[in-house]
Amino acid sequence: MVQQDEQNTADGAFSILRVLTVVTPRPIGEDNSVENGFRSMPVPQILVVEDFEQFRQFILSTLRQSTSFQVTEASNGLEALQKAEEQQPDLVLLDIGLPDLNGIEVARRLRKLSVPPKIIFISQESSPEVLREAFNVGALGYVHKVRAGSDLLPAVNAVLERRRFVSKGLEMATEASGGDLSTDRKMCVESICKFL
Repeated sequence: MVQQDEQNTADGAFSILRVLTVVTPRPIGEDNSVENGFRSMPVPQILVVEDFEQFRQFILSTLRQSTSFQVTEASNGLEALQKAEEQQPDLVLLDIGLPDLNGIEVARRLRKLSVPPKIIFISQESSPEVLREAFNVGALGYVHKVRAGSDLLPAVNAVLERRRFVSKGLEMATEASGGDLSTDRKMCVESICKFL
């Protein structure tokens, strides 16, 4: 009887391990480890694309405060496409006004990758036309640069959960442009980042 209970427990543990192995989407590598026979959950990979060095460093330091993300960077559109193809990030934070290739065109090309990443635009642009185009090319989020201090992490978390996010104050511009956004955009915090 004891042997049978031990066997059932071992079979149950094996079944749990087998299920964990099947649902883990990435192979074991840099961001996944095996400890005591169990595979850890993958860490979301984020590519930050911003040409203004000081603002890029602000975004990177904000994201690196959380141990939940693996973060890399690019300073122009062509470099972003190259890194996205090599690294296959889960999420790309993308400025619109980039040298070499603007952010809208980068987003169009990212959508054609075999595993397209989720996209959040981080831009100082706030016109309804720009917001409409950003969402038309597949973005799930839009953070206005002046609100990046309060909106960046809520936007990243929302988009990684496949929810849309728009910085407060841009909702009306998005609605005026015909955007169809959920109430998840209400997650915004009231403080304003004076970084720029």
